[in-house]
Amino acid sequence: MNVGFQILVALAATVAGGIASIAGFGIGSILTPLLAAAYGTKLAVAVVSVPHLLVFAGLMGLTGLASRMRFGGIVFGTIAGQPVLRRIPPATFRMIVSGIILLLGVRMLVGKAVSSFGL
Repeated sequence: MNVGFQILVALAATVAGGIASIAGFGIGSILTPLLAAAYGTKLAVAVVSVPHLLVFAGLMGLTGLASRMRFGGIVFGTIAGQPVLRRIPPATFRMIVSGIILLLGVRMLVGKAVSSFGL
C-alpha cells in the first residue's frame, strides 16, 4: 500500500467518522468501497467490520437485556442467512443491497424533510 493511498484512506476515514457522528452512518458506506477497490470486497468488509464490532461490544456492556437480545437475534439471523446468501449470484446480491441502501437513503432524506417542516 503506497503512502498516497494511506493518506486517502485516512482522509476518507476522517470524513466518514464526521458523517457518522452526525448522521449515524457513513463509515462503512465510504470506507468499504474505497478499500474494496484496493483489496477486494471480502477483505474490505472484514476490515470495516472491526470498528463496528468494537462499538457493539462496548455498547453491550451499557445496555439492558432487551438490547442484548436484539443483538443476539441479529447475529443469529446473520449466521442462519449465510447459507442462503451463498446461493444468490453476486450480481443479484449487489443489486438487492444497492436497492436497500437507496431506499434507506431516500427514507432518511424524506424523514429529515418532514421533520424540518414540523410535520
